[in-house]
Amino acid sequence: MIILGSVGAAVLLLAFALEQFGIISDKSYLYDGANVVGSALLGYYAWVGHIWPFVVLEAVWALVALYYIGKRLAGGPK
Repeated sequence: MIILGSVGAAVLLLAFALEQFGIISDKSYLYDGANVVGSALLGYYAWVGHIWPFVVLEAVWALVALYYIGKRLAGGPK
């Protein structure tokens, strides 16, 4: 299970670093997709460990990223 949480954290941190260094845009599907995947993995890890505040944090993180993916797919403003 620790590997799952570690992979989730690595995905989130990698997306953050790539955006900060200007390699990807924070308005890209890659960035938001990485946020969804990373936060889902970390959220599951927290769920299994009964770390409820962290579950809420990761759920909100994933939902916000999904919202912006949906907004882009619908052709709305970025």
